[in-house]
Amino acid sequence: MEPLLQGPAAFDYLKNAFANHYESPSDALTSLPLTAQWSSSIWHDKDQDWNEHKNSLLALTSDENPYQGHLPSAALRTGGSLMVKTNGSIVTSVPSAAINTGNQQPECNGEMVDLLVRLGLLKLLSGISGITEESLPETLKLNLSRLRAVQPQIQKIIVISTS
Repeated sequence: MEPLLQGPAAFDYLKNAFANHYESPSDALTSLPLTAQWSSSIWHDKDQDWNEHKNSLLALTSDENPYQGHLPSAALRTGGSLMVKTNGSIVTSVPSAAINTGNQQPECNGEMVDLLVRLGLLKLLSGISGITEESLPETLKLNLSRLRAVQPQIQKIIVISTS
């Protein structure tokens, strides 16, 4: 079933609905306690997680990597990111869904808010129990149905890649 609102209209709707429910952004620390708790739980490990990500990408693109320029078999099995050779020796990571649909999302470049949101979402979605409205920070409660739809896909990728 397709959502009724898409694109900028959907973004404006979510922005207005959120503002109406939680009021002024200047009161965010008091009006969004779950979001503050969620972001602080990620804060301590963000640098280590980012360095592990950069080191993994560096290892995949190094000259010693026997798979350089080829698709790693694990990426094919999991449906996760695929390594695609472009422009000679430059290797970029592209989500497999982007290849099929043309819907490519930008790679995380380590910018603080982007990194915290991505790590936080990964932490939420990779949990064993299903996502509930009570387990979500206020900033994500309007997206509960979307997150519930994505969680089984993320868990499937984790199970397949670790087996």
